[in-house]
Amino acid sequence: MELYGIYFASLALFNAALAYHRNQKSQVEKGEEETLALPKDGASKEEAKGFKTTYFGVYVLVMAADWLQGPYMYTLYKDEKGLSESLTAALFTTGFIAAAVTASFVGSLADKHGRRLACLTFCVAYSVSCLSVLSSDLLMLFIGRALGGLSTTLLYSVFETWMIAEYHARGLSESLKLGDMFSSSVTLSGVVAILAGIVGEAVVGWTGTRVAPFVLAILCLGTAGVGIWNFWVGLLRSFAKIMVLMAR
Repeated sequence: MELYGIYFASLALFNAALAYHRNQKSQVEKGEEETLALPKDGASKEEAKGFKTTYFGVYVLVMAADWLQGPYMYTLYKDEKGLSESLTAALFTTGFIAAAVTASFVGSLADKHGRRLACLTFCVAYSVSCLSVLSSDLLMLFIGRALGGLSTTLLYSVFETWMIAEYHARGLSESLKLGDMFSSSVTLSGVVAILAGIVGEAVVGWTGTRVAPFVLAILCLGTAGVGIWNFWVGLLRSFAKIMVLMAR
């Protein structure tokens, strides 16, 4: 454990230094661009800042929910519930098949019915998937894994597409680079994965059960769902705002 702590501290310091260096370089480049370009609207910068806070606030929570439960899925089925190797494999296979099948139509449904609704669906589906581990009924466990597969497809598709569509709808290209959004997403995902591993291990040690990370994941998903419902305005409201501004 001590060796792990040394490795973790070293990597954390290295990544912090790298992030600081990159941020400083980005600030210098941004300053040079602003010197050469026309002054940008302060309101646009504030809107870009609010957009980042709104999106990444939810993004961190949904990624945390995913990373919290992942390491304990196999041991929960195999050791805590005492399932055979073949049944455990069948449960995992169900999740993989569900993810593969739903990947063929989830995108088109999200485009048709709304990406915000798809993100809310993810929160509900993944919460039910996490709740299923509280049961020892095989049917419930298989349903949970199927919903987990669907949720994985939604997680790695609809959130980013909502962000991209909303970014363009709000016209944020003047004050925020889309590439910076993706870069921040990758960085945050890595940081959240590390922290979720530490928190998950601590929660399991404290409660004595591998079910605990799944319950904590439900809390993350519930909070994310509230954030999406209240703060993700969606394309319709963004377009309405643009039309009002154009009419003035």
